[in-house]
This record gives sequence, structure tokens and C-alpha cells, in this order.
Amino acid sequence: MYINYLAVFVAAIVNMIVGFVWYVPFLFGKKWLATLPQETVQKIEIGNKKNMFPTMILAFAGSLLTAYVLAVFVGVGATWTNAVVGALFIWLGFSLPSSLGLVLWEKKSWTYFFINTAYNLVVFVVMAVIIGLWS
Repeated sequence: MYINYLAVFVAAIVNMIVGFVWYVPFLFGKKWLATLPQETVQKIEIGNKKNMFPTMILAFAGSLLTAYVLAVFVGVGATWTNAVVGALFIWLGFSLPSSLGLVLWEKKSWTYFFINTAYNLVVFVVMAVIIGLWS
């Protein structure tokens, strides 16, 4: 099995960029924060000031792992249609059900669910297309 590690790396960077844009205040950031308890929002704000670099490194490591797994499942050389369909099925089978558990068991709001699962869908598709079409 061939993995294009440069494509994986670029897809991981794109994941971080999309996440940054997705969660800025004027897009979904304010709505997302409004779904969280005030205590959690305060911890996020304090944590962002103190631990931004380690947090970003760990988030990027997670992005690399996601991109690598997508590369294993979708593969380099896939058509854009196959990449999109593969990403949709991965999202539908893994991301959506585990996010649903947050609503059902942890009592997160449906707004929280939709913001996060829509983000996951978008980044899975974008990353899979990057990896699939990279020659």
C-alpha cells in the first residue's frame, strides 16, 4: 500500500486551517461556545492563553492521524468522487455515531452536535480529496 506522506501532511495542515476558520467567532465560534457551560468556556479561554503551543501540537498530531487513516482507506490515486464517497462513509460510520453519543449521553446540545459533525464532514471530504487526487 502506497501512502503519499506529503499529501497526508498537507491534508493535516488544511484540517487545521479549516478548523481555525470554522470556529472563529464570526462563523461558528460564538454559537459553539454558547453551547458550552460557562465554566468550560472560562477553562478554554485560560487554557488558550497558557497552553496554546502544546495544544496546537497535539491538535496537529490528531490531524496527521486522521489524514493518515483517510489515506489508508481512500488511497492515493482515487477519483474525487471515490474520495468524497469514502470520506462520507467514514464520517457516517465513525464520526457521526460517536458525536451522537455526546448528545444522548453527555447531554450536549443539538447545536453543538451539528457544528462539530458538520466540521468533521467538511474536513474529512477535503482531506480525502487532497489525498485521493495527489499524484
